[in-house]
Amino acid sequence: MSSFDCLESEGNGLAIAYQTKTDAVYAYLREAIITGKIKPGERIGQEELAESLRVSATPVREAMHKLDAQGILRLTPHHGAQVVVPTYKLIDEIYQVRAALEVFAVRHAVEAISEERINCLDQLANQTLPMLIRRCAEQGDYTPYRAANFQFHRTIYASGNRSIVPELIENLWARSAAPDALFQSDIERVDDAVREHQELVTILRQRDVVRAEAVLAAHNDRTRAAYLRILEGAGYVRDVPTRAQA
Repeated sequence: MSSFDCLESEGNGLAIAYQTKTDAVYAYLREAIITGKIKPGERIGQEELAESLRVSATPVREAMHKLDAQGILRLTPHHGAQVVVPTYKLIDEIYQVRAALEVFAVRHAVEAISEERINCLDQLANQTLPMLIRRCAEQGDYTPYRAANFQFHRTIYASGNRSIVPELIENLWARSAAPDALFQSDIERVDDAVREHQELVTILRQRDVVRAEAVLAAHNDRTRAAYLRILEGAGYVRDVPTRAQA
């Protein structure tokens, strides 16, 4: 079993099950945005995506409309879909909302998460993520690291037996997907984040709710601060971005 199989390993209904092709396309697009495979500002062709996923245009169109309603994509007549580029103010707000939801999620996960899932998280935090961050830095592509990081957090939030909160968190992740510059220019923050993941795994093994909440809240806040510094350095101000978003 690989470290990316944490949600599928137990067969207890937490693995993602798609009821329709629209659901599958929606999940694919959202995760591709979260992990950086599709980047903020990037345009997505409906026909090209349908062909690559081997589905008709209908589920692609329906999934795009759903993502548009959630503020993740922007649909423009005759121009297709484009991933929304968030403003400084929106990133600041989303991270604060995420912090509240993620602390809630980890609170419920601490006592409910299985030892098997904790072992998966241990492998991600102590082997996969440290290895990937170095490899991605050498190759200049952080998508694999971002995918593993997303899997780490998703596994925790899905383990609290809450149906709504994980979905809300993932939507907010998609609306606040970090630029590659966050990983490229602040490797010290990335190293700290890896250590925070490792600390969180230890706390989950100890079933310490208070410490888990505190570590996750601090982790979120430090990442938010680093992200906002990147935006300021790119010419963003605190109300709207000052550079064209294309």
